[in-house]
Amino acid sequence: MNNITSLLGPHSNNWAFTGSVAMAIHGNRLGVKTRTPQNINIAVNPNKMMNFYLRLRGDKWLPTGPPSGDRIHLTKNGKNLDILAAGKLAPKLIHRRKYKGHPPVMSIEALLKRQINMNNSNKRNRNINTLTKMKKKPGSNNNTNNFNSPVKSPKRTNNNASYRTP
Repeated sequence: MNNITSLLGPHSNNWAFTGSVAMAIHGNRLGVKTRTPQNINIAVNPNKMMNFYLRLRGDKWLPTGPPSGDRIHLTKNGKNLDILAAGKLAPKLIHRRKYKGHPPVMSIEALLKRQINMNNSNKRNRNINTLTKMKKKPGSNNNTNNFNSPVKSPKRTNNNASYRTP
């Protein structure tokens, strides 16, 4: 994910992680356990989809078929990535949030609304329960960018050490 974030960073206003990766990022910053993401979904400005596709292709992400419409599916080293048109197959970019120290993600509210509108399944229901827990956490419903995460990194225990305690 760090590689994708740095690769797409210059276009940060035009994209955000969505789906299970966004849930994992929110879970990390709020201290809520989430399921392990099985694929990577990014929502992008529909007018910029080909720009993102070409940028990812330059980093050896390979298409599984010809780019089409509102979704482009790529793969690299056994990982799958979907570029999704924001406002069509993913939440609109107005729901994008950027928390200090984290890559851009869709808001918890937008992720929850998306899950509620999906077909009923065990995974969907678990996602709804996890997102509902997140909504109850302090700092979960911020409405502007560059928030400080309520979960702080631990302070150093040894002033001479260059690491942080786990």
